[in-house]
Amino acid sequence: MALLSRKRAQLIPYQILLAREDIPFCAAEDLHLFLSDTFDRLLGALRTRTMAGLGIAVPTIVDDVMALCNSVQRYPLRRVEADAMARHVRSVRPKSYDAAIAQLETYSGPIRGQTDEGATAANFAIRLRKLLHAPTVRTAIEALQTLYAGFKKDHGRGSEDIFLADPPFAYLAEFSETYGEDFQSFVDDLEKAKDTLVKLPGMDSDDSASEEWKKPVHLMTALRAKGREFDTVVMLDVVDGIWPLRFAQTERALEGERRLFYVAMTRAKKRLILTSSGRIGDKPTILSPYLAEAGLP
Repeated sequence: MALLSRKRAQLIPYQILLAREDIPFCAAEDLHLFLSDTFDRLLGALRTRTMAGLGIAVPTIVDDVMALCNSVQRYPLRRVEADAMARHVRSVRPKSYDAAIAQLETYSGPIRGQTDEGATAANFAIRLRKLLHAPTVRTAIEALQTLYAGFKKDHGRGSEDIFLADPPFAYLAEFSETYGEDFQSFVDDLEKAKDTLVKLPGMDSDDSASEEWKKPVHLMTALRAKGREFDTVVMLDVVDGIWPLRFAQTERALEGERRLFYVAMTRAKKRLILTSSGRIGDKPTILSPYLAEAGLP
């Protein structure tokens, strides 16, 4: 069986779910968002929220707070400024994250070469509290999505870090709903999913890689599916805006999307399953126009 998507982010929840349930699967190399530096920072932020909820005085409190400050901005703090801020926070020897943030809020040194009487540090404190006091996993992820510029889409850096090409927050937030307040289980499952990653079979001469194709479930984008066939193919989120992508505006782009849709459909040897939903996140959806073109109800 293959689960095919148009966007990488669509498959992230399935990768977590399959890993959590110990179902063997193969994830194509272009899905390895879990290996990106930005994903590691996201995972670190969720670990910090987990520890904050436990109320344990861990020795990494100041380092964790500084890591969050770096992610509040699009780019990390300058080293000399970060060191000065860390010294200021460490000077009170905080025994909790709240104590560290309270001290951070009093910092009035330069940030990004400017001194603004502590306004930037106060803004950092507001955003850190939104995360560290988030009542559920979903609200924590939504806080990271909306308040932390370091996790936002960045086309310039997207070629170097797959996370920034298409941040998966909408899909992660919806999937995390079932975890409620259980931050530890969510972090554990993210780490387990990361541990399942393999190289795309055929990319090297390692015999173990060729064995990956024998696994019962394969996750890949439609682009990766070219030239492959599976008994069952599940096409995910067959709605307008994804098939075709909403950014495809020209006739040439739409024709390319149409061909890709056809490629995905024809990967199935026995069964083709199409999924859709009335909304993705908080946005209502309509079915893909390619369904009617293919003569499907």
